[in-house]
This record gives sequence, structure tokens and C-alpha cells, in this order.
Amino acid sequence: MASSPTVTDLVCLDTETSGLAGGTGTWAFMTGLLRGREDGWTLRQFLLTRLDSEPAYLEAIATELASAGLLVSYNGLSFDIPLLTTRFRLSGQADPLPALPHLDLLKPVRRAYSRVWPDCRLASVEQRLLGFKRKDDLPGSEAPAAWLAWLRAGEVTPLAGVLRHNRWDLLSLAALIPRLGEVFEDPGAFDADVRAVAAYHQAQGRSDRAFELLKSERRRLDAAGLMDLARLHRRRGGWDQARAIWDQLADEGDAEARTELAKYHEHRTRDLRRALALARELPPGPPKERRCARLNAKLDARDGGSSGLLDALTAALDGPRTG
Repeated sequence: MASSPTVTDLVCLDTETSGLAGGTGTWAFMTGLLRGREDGWTLRQFLLTRLDSEPAYLEAIATELASAGLLVSYNGLSFDIPLLTTRFRLSGQADPLPALPHLDLLKPVRRAYSRVWPDCRLASVEQRLLGFKRKDDLPGSEAPAAWLAWLRAGEVTPLAGVLRHNRWDLLSLAALIPRLGEVFEDPGAFDADVRAVAAYHQAQGRSDRAFELLKSERRRLDAAGLMDLARLHRRRGGWDQARAIWDQLADEGDAEARTELAKYHEHRTRDLRRALALARELPPGPPKERRCARLNAKLDARDGGSSGLLDALTAALDGPRTG
């Protein structure tokens, strides 16, 4: 079994590019790499100062990545890595990136906050999770112009802003790694989406952790989160706790809770009339029709046909009347 990566295996990566569209016409003119060390971090920034120097530039990046154990980025899987891969291929060089395990921090951030925050941009994450607000930051959209000003006229000042922006991106990645670990351990303490974090733990086989999170943060759960908690109660044999949640939600008009209660009374308490009453309250459609038909058939078999007769009488009484 492979061991978990240590800080010395980590390499945070961030690029600055000549455009945001990607493709063969886009250059990754700056690549920043922040490597973990036993006593801290080492940051290196590789800058493409001449177009004909790209082979040497890419070779330097590949050399730096050779001993990486885990690559860390923010939206790197969708942007930085495909772009660098394209540049390696166009230059005819071996691409070191596919062989590296990759942790894209945008994914856990979106899982924990996409339904909580208006956006999950790195600058927003810095402010909300790290308490850091950039001052005099050069917007990423201005990076291409800064690089072109260097290529054409040797202007240094705008390019210095790009270097600073890239450094902040990398340092934020390093700070986010432990903070996101705390978020997924205790989402309520960081105002994260408890249901989404619990679903992650459930998907990873940590059902007990998911259950404890939902229980401890029950007051913050919406109807969908409460239904998740009820399911986990049921799987543990906690039928009374599950039913209490279904009752609460059913009283509020939740169709899924009414369906679960109908199943509960049909199969567990054997109260077929209660199950049928709940089934009749479900939204119109084939699932309702099938459930009501099955319950009516069960009641007919038990009561000698009186249920079907009662349903026919009820339908007649509820039907249109003419004066």
C-alpha cells in the first residue's frame, strides 16, 4: 500500500499565460513552482523571456518536477496542465505531467462551498478561508499585456506585478492545503456545506464520519440533508429516529419523506391504510399510481375486496357534481 504524501513530496504549480482560451496559440510564459521542504518552502519562478527560448524554459520546468510526489494546483486539471502539456508536445519534449498524481484544490473548494458562496475564485477563497485580501494585485487579465510589453520594449514594472501575483497564488495553495483539511473535518466551524462534505466522506467509505457530521450539524441541514441523515439512521437500524425526520418533513409537504413513510408503514408496521393515505398525498404520476394500486391490492386481499369498493365510493364522492 502506497504511503500518504508528505510535505516534501508536494509541489504547488501555477502558470501565467498569454491568454485564457488555451490551445496551440497560447503560451505559458511564466510557471511558478512552490516545493515543500522539511524546514519550509522553496519558490521558483520560470519566466520565458524570448520565444525561441521555450525549449530551455520547458526543460528547466521538467527538471524541477522530476522529483515531485504530488502536484497541487487550483483549476490546474482544466487549465494549467493541458496548456503545459500542449507546449511540451509542440516543442517535441517528453511531458512529465501525466505521470504525476494531481490534487486540484478547486474540486474540494467547490464541493464544500459551491452552494454557499457566490463564487469559488481563488481570491474569494483567500479572503473567506485564509483571511487574506490582496493589495495592489495585478489582475490576471492584464498579465498577457505585461508580458508583451517586456518582449517588445523590455518594460519591467508590469512584469513585476505578474511575478507578485503568481507568488501570491502559490503561497495561497500552500496555506489552503491544511485549511481545507480542517474544513472537511469540521465543516460547521467554517460555514461549509455540511451535507456535501458528509457525502464526500460517505463516498470515501467513511460512513461513520458522515453520520456524525450530519447528526452534529442537524440544525443547519435543509430537507435534502435531513433525508440523508434519515437514510443513515435507517441503515443503522435507527428506525425511530428516521421516522421522526420523515414525519417532520412530511408535515411540511415533502414528497420524498411521504414516500419513505409510505414504505415504512407498508413494510415495517404493516399499517396498509396509513401507507395508502400517504401514497394518495404524493404528486400525480406513475410512481404514485403504482404504489396506490399495489397497496389497494394488498388491502383487497386482506379485507376481501372492501378496499377497492371504498376507493370507488371515495372517487365517486370526490368526482364532479352537477346540479
